[in-house]
Amino acid sequence: MSFGGVADYSASKDIKLRIAVDAAASDNAGMLRLAGKAVLNLAGESEPEVVEIIDVPVEMRYDSDGFASEIGPIIISSDGSAELDGVTYRKFTVSGTESSVLRAKPLGGDDSAEVEFWSVGGNQFVFKGEPPELVSLEVQYTAVRKRSVEFDVEFSVGL
Repeated sequence: MSFGGVADYSASKDIKLRIAVDAAASDNAGMLRLAGKAVLNLAGESEPEVVEIIDVPVEMRYDSDGFASEIGPIIISSDGSAELDGVTYRKFTVSGTESSVLRAKPLGGDDSAEVEFWSVGGNQFVFKGEPPELVSLEVQYTAVRKRSVEFDVEFSVGL
């Protein structure tokens, strides 16, 4: 069983955790108990900072641990492509595991302005044609604070 999500809880003191369970009750089972720990990454609680991260690989596998940087591992993931007049544009998203990436822009610039129809977020950039192997980035980020929340629920199952 796994779950995940992103939400803004700054205006709420309650945290709602939704877990979907797909299971079949065994013979004479009347109760189901779920117990565990959820780890919440609380972002945006500090002032944003800016750092330059040099020579980050553009092509990263989805199961990559990321590129080690001074703000923790960052991951550049391919976020789709579009073809215009025979030219391919590729969009990339930058995310962090120990920091919340608010903005990430290649130091040498990118081609986002050429694809105005495409919604390009602050932590995204676009390259026209083949992307380079490495990119140097200016990254605006905030630290992430981790909070562990334990849960233990029991409920009846069956008809």
